[in-house]
Amino acid sequence: MVTDYYLEFYTDKDGKLEIRPGGTDFFSEAREKLLRDVAEKDKEKVRGATAKPNLMRWIGQEETEALSFMKTGDRGETAYILQTIKTRGSDDHHIVIGVRQE
Repeated sequence: MVTDYYLEFYTDKDGKLEIRPGGTDFFSEAREKLLRDVAEKDKEKVRGATAKPNLMRWIGQEETEALSFMKTGDRGETAYILQTIKTRGSDDHHIVIGVRQE
């Protein structure tokens, strides 16, 4: 969170974890990529939740945070969940954000 550098993690079609190169500015790259497919009615909610001050607030919390939203695709709208995932111990520099279909 200090440098805005990020990595992207995916599961491939066999369910194996894949790490892909990320980038140097999460907020103008990965966040905007996520927002492209968010349904218009949920864009502000997701944009607000993924703003840097809100993500900084989530770091180090005992509980995970979850946000339901809709994505628009070829088959219409589909429900998704954006969730913070607790990192190791007292790490106050990193946050893991997962996006999965509901």
